[in-house]
Amino acid sequence: MLYRDSGLPLKSILDILDRRKNQSQKIMENQLSILNDKIGELRDQQSTIIKILGLDSFSSKSRAMTKPQWVSILKAAGLTEEGMKRWHVEFERSSPEGHQDFLESLRINDNEIKEIRRVSANEINNEIYKSN
Repeated sequence: MLYRDSGLPLKSILDILDRRKNQSQKIMENQLSILNDKIGELRDQQSTIIKILGLDSFSSKSRAMTKPQWVSILKAAGLTEEGMKRWHVEFERSSPEGHQDFLESLRINDNEIKEIRRVSANEINNEIYKSN
């Protein structure tokens, strides 16, 4: 039931039950990737519908956030540009894939995501180098 609740097709569940643990992990990681892609597609569709309808006021009722909305919240909470950079570094350090998913959820383009993650990873590497 747990595997079914995760959205796995019955064939994949049978494969998990018939195989070793490393196969089940691969199957579950694949399912997670599929779900991440679907979530991104749904966010894009949601954004497109809001644009088509011209309902900027509806975006506040949407679960999807944009980069400007997120930056506004962080600034209102008192974060400076340096604080936001530090926030990205800590996010990258604690959960690189989660950081990627978060940035994608804000509908940031791929090049900007790569740059944010590159800068964050460089900062982490600099900290490691300084501590050694």
